Amino acid sequence: MMLSWLWRLLLVGICATCGAESVETIEETCEAGVCTDASSSSVSENAVKDLIEWIRSNGGFVYDGQEVAPEYPNDPSSSSFGAFATQKIAQGQVLLSIPKELTIRPEKDQDVRTDLTCDTVYALLKEIDLGDKSKFAPYVRHLLQVYETELMAEEFSDAGLDLLKHILGDRLPPQDLDYTWQDEWQLNCDGGTEQDEIDAALITVRAAEEEALIPFYDFYQHRNGNWLNTEFTRSNTGYKVTASRDIEAGEPIHNSFNMCSHCGERAVSGYGTGDVFRDYGVIEQMPQRWIFSSGGEKQEKMMFDLEEDS
Repeated sequence: MMLSWLWRLLLVGICATCGAESVETIEETCEAGVCTDASSSSVSENAVKDLIEWIRSNGGFVYDGQEVAPEYPNDPSSSSFGAFATQKIAQGQVLLSIPKELTIRPEKDQDVRTDLTCDTVYALLKEIDLGDKSKFAPYVRHLLQVYETELMAEEFSDAGLDLLKHILGDRLPPQDLDYTWQDEWQLNCDGGTEQDEIDAALITVRAAEEEALIPFYDFYQHRNGNWLNTEFTRSNTGYKVTASRDIEAGEPIHNSFNMCSHCGERAVSGYGTGDVFRDYGVIEQMPQRWIFSSGGEKQEKMMFDLEEDS
């Protein structure tokens, strides 16, 4: 039985590429802290430079000792970009500081953390409608570019989603693929079915931290264990990311969706690898956390972590 589950876990990783378009490999270029593959449609060099310049010219801070580059440079099928240290970064160094007025957020602060903040979706829709007239235009362009090519499971083709459900069977997480974030948007936020509304809702699910969409923050890709090397803090005036330990030159800079100090109950409530895949479209690298339910009336859970040798 365990071997059968392990084979299914392997197939989940393969199936997660269903519906994604292939990307040709072209020589990488690096300039001004931005390294990009010219063929990638998710991130362009000029777009990242414009975003950084916009942040800095409006009172924000982006540390010079980091660059944006392909997360998997040897994988031509990947369109994911991340932040990397270009020099050794000392513990405590501020990597990113964004004032509250540079975030897309509800007009009123939210007292409770939720996975989908309806007012944030409506705020993003407003800025999308404004286009180049929006004061957030460089950031909105970035969001629309990136999340056009990074798919969640619910965005798979019908055939791809059917294959995924077949692989998962009735035991492997995630098991709740029939209730989607699009359903959440329409039922709990009184949202519509227009594509721009659905896009804004799914972008908010994946990119928002607490109730805010924070420029540049989504370049810090998710990974737990010893790879997690940042600390996120919030104040009345804005948001800050600092190095939680020394970071070596060339090392990727990571945040966490579920094992961070501000992640609420996720670290202990059974939010694992399957949930990360469902909610963010991310195939989690090691370490991974798996949660299995026994079924039946008691609904007992078994939770364990998979780690790699250091």
